[in-house]
Amino acid sequence: MHVQRAVAGAWEPVSTRLDEGGDFLQAQVGLSPEQFWQVVLLPQGEFAEFLRAEPDQRAKVLETLFDARRFTAVEDWLTEHARATRATLTQAQDTVDRLLHRVEQVARGLPATGRGARMPPRPESEDPDDIRAYLSGQRAAAIAQLIAAAAEDETTRKRLAAAEGGRDRARRALRAIQRLLALCRQRDFLAARSEQVADQRTELSAALAAEPLRPFLDVDSANWKRTDDAAVDLTNVHSNLIRLDVAAQCPVRLRSAARGSDQLELRTISGSGSAGSELRRWNRVLRDEAARLEHLESEWATVTADESMLAVVRERQVSRQASLADLRALSDRLPTALADLEARRDATRLAAAGVEHAAATLTAAQARVEAAARAAALAELLGTAEAEHLAGQREALGAKDRWLSLRENRLAGIAAELAGQLSDGRDCPVCGSLEHPSPAQPADAAVTAQDEHAAADRLDRLEQESARVAARVLELRREYDACCSVTSGATLAAVRKELSAAVTADAAAKAATQLLPELVREYVDLVAGREDVTAQLGRLTEAQAEDRTTAKELTARVGSGHQRLDKARGEDASLTARRVRLSALADAAEAVEQAASVHAGAEAVALHSRGEVADRVQRHGLRSSEAAVAALLDERSRADLIETIREHEDSQTGVSAELTSAAEEADAACVELTELPPGRLTAAPVGVSGQRPMTSAPLTEVVCDLADQVAEVRARLDREHGAAVLARDSAVAALSRARGIGGQLDELQVLLDQALAECAPLLQASVESAALAALVTGGGANVRKMRLRSYVLAARLEQVAAAATARLRQMSGGRFGFVHSDDLRGGNRRSGLSVDILDSHTGTQRPTKTLSGGESFMASLALALGLADVVTAESGGIALDTLFVDEGFGSLDPASLDAVMTVLDELRQGGRVVGIVSHVEELRSRVPMQLEIHTSSHGSTVDQSDVPAAPADRLLAG
Repeated sequence: MHVQRAVAGAWEPVSTRLDEGGDFLQAQVGLSPEQFWQVVLLPQGEFAEFLRAEPDQRAKVLETLFDARRFTAVEDWLTEHARATRATLTQAQDTVDRLLHRVEQVARGLPATGRGARMPPRPESEDPDDIRAYLSGQRAAAIAQLIAAAAEDETTRKRLAAAEGGRDRARRALRAIQRLLALCRQRDFLAARSEQVADQRTELSAALAAEPLRPFLDVDSANWKRTDDAAVDLTNVHSNLIRLDVAAQCPVRLRSAARGSDQLELRTISGSGSAGSELRRWNRVLRDEAARLEHLESEWATVTADESMLAVVRERQVSRQASLADLRALSDRLPTALADLEARRDATRLAAAGVEHAAATLTAAQARVEAAARAAALAELLGTAEAEHLAGQREALGAKDRWLSLRENRLAGIAAELAGQLSDGRDCPVCGSLEHPSPAQPADAAVTAQDEHAAADRLDRLEQESARVAARVLELRREYDACCSVTSGATLAAVRKELSAAVTADAAAKAATQLLPELVREYVDLVAGREDVTAQLGRLTEAQAEDRTTAKELTARVGSGHQRLDKARGEDASLTARRVRLSALADAAEAVEQAASVHAGAEAVALHSRGEVADRVQRHGLRSSEAAVAALLDERSRADLIETIREHEDSQTGVSAELTSAAEEADAACVELTELPPGRLTAAPVGVSGQRPMTSAPLTEVVCDLADQVAEVRARLDREHGAAVLARDSAVAALSRARGIGGQLDELQVLLDQALAECAPLLQASVESAALAALVTGGGANVRKMRLRSYVLAARLEQVAAAATARLRQMSGGRFGFVHSDDLRGGNRRSGLSVDILDSHTGTQRPTKTLSGGESFMASLALALGLADVVTAESGGIALDTLFVDEGFGSLDPASLDAVMTVLDELRQGGRVVGIVSHVEELRSRVPMQLEIHTSSHGSTVDQSDVPAAPADRLLAG
């Protein structure tokens, strides 16, 4: 389909697609194809569709013809408004529900009003009075709970005050008794320390007596300290000497001066001679040996260097011997490697020479594979095309037989066809007579010209298609034979094997061409390497002989040097170690000699000082110098002793005074503590200050027993106070909860009043909007069950029925008219879009389905004309200036046909274009302009004339 539009005097293409072209035409016309066929073009067989349509189908046509979108928008807006209003109301009601839920949660903290009583249930209805009554009941319960909690709070406050008073008295009594007990124990402690203080006084007297001898005792102590230090040094250096003398060659030993004495002296091992002389002689021998060893160390360095050189030579011999072995093995392998490489080079050169032949073979094999693959595909296409050609030939033969059969049958019934074109007053095309008393009647299955032309057209199409397929088969056959000639009849698998072999041969030839230069270079390098290996073998053999001579000489020198040096080293690890050890041993011997001399001098001074100290000790009346030293105290110790003695005396005086006041305080506290059992007060220290002496030993035990009694009373009063505190806290918490519940309920009262105030107008608005939405959608109070859109369309349909009634009465001679009906029909369908027929002959109203064929044609035509009149008169509607009617006139009697044509003539005279398609002969004389359609085997042609033409199918317009 080609759709074009005129733009600036030229035709501009719009679309060539069916869907796009249909949408464009529908937008231009303003009607869908189905609606166009109902009110503009009334096709044969569907002429009365709008007349007999159901209300829903008739509504679709009316909505298109009349602009009812604003009423649909009103329906949608009212429905959406009702939904939005209901949603707002639901939100407000949800707020009330949430507040009631909070009230219910808060009220769970309220106690029941009586035994077995329950809290009032939450109201199930949404009545504001019920909700307010429920909340008032909860608030009353909260107020009652608050009053009870306040009374309990006052009671527990008084109980707590009394408990705190008893607890404080018990604390004071216990503190007084504990103070008295502590003083009693402190008095007992001071009495126990009296003997220790007496000993400290004796120690202080002895220290004061020995203090004048302190300078002499200090000098004596220092002299003996120096003697002891010298003895320690002598012992240390002698121990070091013995440790270094591993050969036990030292001529002296350190011994005690006498049995049981702490004094030390050096003695010779032999027991004769001076120890100092022996040490000096041995020292000179050691130093001479160390000097000789130092001279030999230079010779040891030479021997060590020769050893290092010998190791290097031997390591070099081993490495060179391994290199010689590798070179000899390589020299033995070179001839074989050269022969193998030469053979590979010659074979590669031969393979590289055939690279062009391999490439040509590969190209030919690829062409054969392509031809074989194309031949296989063509074989399938050829088989399909041949089968299609054979089927087309069979179908064309069948179509030809069909066409010949129809042609023969038409020729047999041509008389009836010509008789169908006769009319009174016109001459017969065969005999020329104006009268036709007995025209031939068509058979039940008469063949028309259209049938013959259709069969001929189908035969032409099939023959053309068969010729096209035959040409395709011939083309495929030629291409298939050409491919087979290239492959020489070989199969696709065989030529693919040939291609695989050609690819392998071509790859091998190319690889040989690339490998040949590398093999030639490798052969030249291998020949040069063989000569280099021979030269290296000669050089390494000569160097190996020279190293053997050098190693022999070095081995002899190192052996003789080690013999001399090992003898001088002795048992030491090395000459240097022996020299260092002997030097250290000489130094140790010299240190022993010096330490012995120092020790002897210090010992002589100490013995002289000890004699002088003994004389002075005897003159001061002390037992010995050791006792005098033991009695001495430093200044800090003397001051500490004096302070300790003074503190002890002061503590005894203070405790005596405090004990008296503590006893009086304890007496008063025990009398004030009324919670003590009366029978146990006899154990209290009443009148301690006057009746019980302070030195009485049982006083501490009596006070301890009384402290236990008061502690028991204190513990009991603390428990009572704890219980009172818990009761007080519970009462305060209950009072706080009651106040919180009351406050929350007061807040919820305000919020609920606000929410209920908001719900009232929303509920009214929701009811009104829902009722209005139901009314415009055909529900609720709508007794007609009609939507607003249907109601408007029903009004338009009443206008259409009125306009169509005028046309129908004119066509039917005043018998029939249209009546708009609001009755419900078709089950649940809405009312308002039904049309009935009013028969004035019978005075009854009946459905349009009861009309006969001719009556239905007149009613449908009148309804279509009424639609056009109302739509044209409607300012917002579509102008319908053209009407086409296909057939239907043959169902009218002459009078009805004359009435219908009169109406159509009036329309034409009023500027309307009316086209009719019919085979009724009488219409030829009444239509001033005619379009004749002539059909043949070559297609259809259209002729326009103003006079009657030969018998044929005609499209008449006027």
